[in-house]
Amino acid sequence: MEQTADLTENKDKPPKRIMVVLAGGYLLSTWFAFLFPFLKYQFWQSDTFWLIETGRLIMQRQALPAHDPYSFASSAPHWIQYQWLTEVIFAMANAIGGLQAVAFLGAVMLSGLFCILILRKMIKLNINAMVSVSVIWSAAFCFFPDLSSLRPQLFSFVFFWFVMVICADCKANMERWKAAVQIFVVAALWANCHISFLAGLLILVANLIGECITSVRKGGDRERAKTFAILTATFIFATMFTPYRWELWGYLASVHNLYYTQEVRPLEWHKQPQLVMAAFTAIFCQVYLRKKRDLGDWLALLGLLWVGNGCGRLIVYFCIYSCPLIGEGLTKLFAPILNLKLLRYINEAIKAAANSTPYAWGVILISAFLVFGQPISFRHNIPVKAEAYMAQHPISGNLFCTAHVGSYLIYTSRGTIPVFMDTRMDLYDADFVKRFADALLDGKGWSPLFTQYKIANALIPAGSKLQEILATQPEWKEAYHDEDFYLYVQNPTPK
Repeated sequence: MEQTADLTENKDKPPKRIMVVLAGGYLLSTWFAFLFPFLKYQFWQSDTFWLIETGRLIMQRQALPAHDPYSFASSAPHWIQYQWLTEVIFAMANAIGGLQAVAFLGAVMLSGLFCILILRKMIKLNINAMVSVSVIWSAAFCFFPDLSSLRPQLFSFVFFWFVMVICADCKANMERWKAAVQIFVVAALWANCHISFLAGLLILVANLIGECITSVRKGGDRERAKTFAILTATFIFATMFTPYRWELWGYLASVHNLYYTQEVRPLEWHKQPQLVMAAFTAIFCQVYLRKKRDLGDWLALLGLLWVGNGCGRLIVYFCIYSCPLIGEGLTKLFAPILNLKLLRYINEAIKAAANSTPYAWGVILISAFLVFGQPISFRHNIPVKAEAYMAQHPISGNLFCTAHVGSYLIYTSRGTIPVFMDTRMDLYDADFVKRFADALLDGKGWSPLFTQYKIANALIPAGSKLQEILATQPEWKEAYHDEDFYLYVQNPTPK
């Protein structure tokens, strides 16, 4: 990510103030259109709900819970809160303004990263501003709509970008001690927010290997190799500043066992042609700019692509990493067109607007307007109406529910309703998940499962096989239903 020659340098007069204002309006309207569809999917993943409740519990107890207090069916002997800092931040936002405050926090993280940090850095690298906006749009929508989910990954994306910038600045002769301090802070915060800090470590290791090979092959200066060796060691050392220290790395080594969850599923390229195009474009630009890209950049790019292929959700780091690369390549490729006088003038106006303080505040205000100006959107797998009924008509006894339902009930009941399962899949073994799926989707083995876990109530999706079966069982009666869910309770006096 080295600084390039300014292919769009404007030797004409600086843009007039009115042009800068119009360019700012163009940018803000662009990001308005950018954010609008994303923010409708903030609660796409129901993890957000149990994250908030867990953060509240941590603040209440002033300690991390060692055992799961929410599910009566979880089998893990020890609960590792590897994202405790995110949970506390979410809980604090929720305490201030409820779910909308959490949504606003997520919107600011998303817009701040893409609309301010990435855009300004690309402009600083002399990448054409119009190209930058287009590349950012494309990269973000490659991971739509999951990118906007209110999960710890929002923090991870920002920390990942900081690591990218620090690495680039080191190659531009940033002082070693200053880079080490920045890496330490980023790594320590990242390790307490989410275990995806390995994506940042991958970049550092790739650059370290690249610099070592380059210094050996060309017999050049080894100072940059020493710098990245120090940064890599500093990053690893900083991850020890968590409540779990080495135990966190032990947990990371076992994550691959969760093969039955979405977290570690391979990427299905045939279902996401936009990612195929992004990968092809990034590699093309890397080849096209080969004289300006070092071996570390190559290794980092291929490493992130390989990791994203093996774990589909991590492909977003490849997309973020590719933004400056693709922008630089396209700016050089289309230089004859972009150097036309009118386009140079527009480019300078957009650059001036993007680097202004009013623009940054405008992005935040747009985020606030979009979040607080519309109701929160829930997916059909979140039992909003059914939970409201249960709040008015409390149930007793163990409740069978889906993972998404369990996560939502943990939040709304503050843990007072023990759930059968939720989306904390590291607390449930593969056999348990299979039995649950067989019972819900196919109706297989539901009776032994209910007997084993002493199920007295069942909140299940409408139209599922289990719902159809319970509707015919005399010992179960329907207590409530809506278009999405049915609530069944055991009938003490079956007819």
